[in-house]
Amino acid sequence: MRTLAVTEAEYIDGYRLKVYFTDGTTQLVDVGPFLQNHSHPQHNDLLCNIVLPKI
Repeated sequence: MRTLAVTEAEYIDGYRLKVYFTDGTTQLVDVGPFLQNHSHPQHNDLLCNIVLPKI
């Protein structure tokens, strides 16, 4: 089985990143919903002054 790894990540806006993988593919990833739905002190610091839109 081949290992897939992130080679680069580019900030787009808000909490969206364009992620580049070793197989040459890219994916637009929105981590906002994860941060909103998985409460954790380290994550909460990222949301302290930002309001995300409802999805």
